[in-house]
Amino acid sequence: MVEQTAPGPLLASAELVLRGERLLDEPDRASVASAEAVFKSALEADPGDGAAFAGLARAIAIRYSRRWEEDDALPDRALDLARKSVVASPDDPRAHGALALAALVAEDADLAFDEADRAWALRSATTPAWVAEAWAQTMSVRGDHKAAIQALEEIRASQPARYQTWQLLGIARLELGELNEAERCFRRSRLLAPRFPLSLIQLARVYDRMGRRDYAVQIFTDVTRDFPEERGRILVRMSASLIGRGKYAEAMSGLDQAKFRTKRGLGEGTVVYMKALCLEKLGRVEEAVPLYNRVIQEFPAASYGSISGDNLAASSYEAVARIEMKRGRQDEAVRLMEEAMTKQKPTLSLYTSLATTYGDYGLHAEAVKVLKRAAATDFGPRKAGLKSSVYVAWARQARAADRDATGPVPELLEALERDATAIRARGQIGDFLEAARACVLAGDSARAIGWLRAAVDDGYRKLDWIESDKDLAPLVRERGFEELSRKLPRP
Repeated sequence: MVEQTAPGPLLASAELVLRGERLLDEPDRASVASAEAVFKSALEADPGDGAAFAGLARAIAIRYSRRWEEDDALPDRALDLARKSVVASPDDPRAHGALALAALVAEDADLAFDEADRAWALRSATTPAWVAEAWAQTMSVRGDHKAAIQALEEIRASQPARYQTWQLLGIARLELGELNEAERCFRRSRLLAPRFPLSLIQLARVYDRMGRRDYAVQIFTDVTRDFPEERGRILVRMSASLIGRGKYAEAMSGLDQAKFRTKRGLGEGTVVYMKALCLEKLGRVEEAVPLYNRVIQEFPAASYGSISGDNLAASSYEAVARIEMKRGRQDEAVRLMEEAMTKQKPTLSLYTSLATTYGDYGLHAEAVKVLKRAAATDFGPRKAGLKSSVYVAWARQARAADRDATGPVPELLEALERDATAIRARGQIGDFLEAARACVLAGDSARAIGWLRAAVDDGYRKLDWIESDKDLAPLVRERGFEELSRKLPRP
């Protein structure tokens, strides 16, 4: 009789990790809690198991994102555990996938995108589906919904019972405006996982977009009853819908009921900001300003809960500066905007928003200074293509600052040339067209043709539209334009 030996700690740890991952695939709180306990047992068996660290990171991120625990420290704990996973298992796609998911919860876009791409590159036939779902989620955030759908459809074909896949498919379809398909996806996700409220919340968004607001309200009411932890988030969503329709007083009523114990992301700071916005729109500016200032002082990391959304402290700075401009206090407005640049992480949207605010009040030279700083800032490879918009804004503000000037804007053109390689490598058709627009506005149509050629090479085919665009129309008279037209396939 052959003596049977107990499995070694590595095998025991691997078995526990698989069990934990299966539990995390369940939507209920008890399963996630059990998964967390299993991952901890795996680390007791093997303290260096990277996959166990990844599982723990995912469990904590789920606890925070599902609002089962309102603790601002949880995103950082998830990030710390996911980083330990990467250190322990740098070639395991699960480690990078977990770090991407933790970064999404912490609203760190660049980290989420980079780690999701690493996970995608390392995946194999045995990689669990959640890793590909994490990558697809980041692609949707980046705006490439078609790439997300392609990846998710591959998962759906082999694992049609994954409610998470249907949920993410619905989000991508919704962002593309495919409302009927989005409705179908969210309904399927709901059917597969009745205890997963996020599918119902997204379904309510679909109905709101369809104009079927009675359906949306009923869904929100049902979710609030069955999942009380979602009450605050639902009240914020309903209020946001009312704000979007100009119903500010009604939105205030809902916001008065929304309560959070968190300060970062979608939390109490979001509610305070939205109240300030409503008060400003209602003409109650004196009541709005203290609330905007409260967001700046108490909620520096507040947002709408989206990794691609605005920092609401930065938006509050812009709002107060806008109000000070209307009061004729331009010096105070300038001080506030400059303070925002030092206190907030300088994002591309902050630069462009502040420049727009300067421009709205005729301070075009100040706007140009802000945009020059934006052009000199490295926002990371993921934002490289979007920098084309900076150059368009710079050109417009430069022309507005000196309306008598008709020649080129050499400083702008030189800066754009320095960014050209990154924009071409990371940008999309729209970014190339914006770069062409910036060149035309800056007085260099020949260089603009080069950017138009990049758009055509990337698949752009609507050259007949150029003539109707008042900025780009001068390109039609350029010799290179006719050459590009000849290159296009004829129907």
